[in-house]
Amino acid sequence: MKHSFIALAITVAVCSSCASSPNSPDAGSARAPDPGKETSGLSKNWIASGKSYPEAGLFSGPIAWEAGQYIVTGTIAKGKYEQVTRQLIVGKEGDGWVIESISTDKKGITTGSQMLLKGLDAAMSSGNYGNITIGWMKQLNEKGEVNTVDAEQMRFFASFIKPVYESMLTSVGEFIEAGTIQVPAGSFAGTSLIETETKVLGKSIKSKTWYHSAVPINGMVKSLSDDGSTLIELLSWGTDGEPRIK
Repeated sequence: MKHSFIALAITVAVCSSCASSPNSPDAGSARAPDPGKETSGLSKNWIASGKSYPEAGLFSGPIAWEAGQYIVTGTIAKGKYEQVTRQLIVGKEGDGWVIESISTDKKGITTGSQMLLKGLDAAMSSGNYGNITIGWMKQLNEKGEVNTVDAEQMRFFASFIKPVYESMLTSVGEFIEAGTIQVPAGSFAGTSLIETETKVLGKSIKSKTWYHSAVPINGMVKSLSDDGSTLIELLSWGTDGEPRIK
């Protein structure tokens, strides 16, 4: 199960890094934003759904991937809404999965990527994450234009990103029962908590993340960095999503 969890964590991180808007979240306190000072327009995404989900036992992985599954997460940093990201399973292609990630930042800039990740199923079973490769990639720029990454750019990108995701996850704890967690997507009873340490560009980042098996793709409900600088919450999820990048 841990192999599957690590592979999913790497997948989501890689897709998100390709979709993030130019302005990455600032460091600082992840305290709740002050509505009176909110100017980004992102706050409309933080609306309580009123839904509730029963206990489902200790997290052992999300439901099987299927086309149309999506999650929408929101990032809060330094007391401000920073970014909203939607991750979507577009579908299966050969021995890989097509995944789309679209992000809108606090300035209203929307960018994204859609890529074929090959070898993911095998990595989930074996733990050999170095065999995950990117088959192709399309990018959505801030003008709304879709560009296909050419072969030369793809080789450069692959040479850059592969060592990054191979070394990202350096420490993973064990899941423990963590009770009910409330986020905009709903109230999730019987969540499972795990502590991880990731290494990105030489910097170690520790975080605590709560999971629930009702949530598709990766099961994440909430994640908080160890220093309290960044909070990521599940805003909504579903199984009928459509790709934005064609």
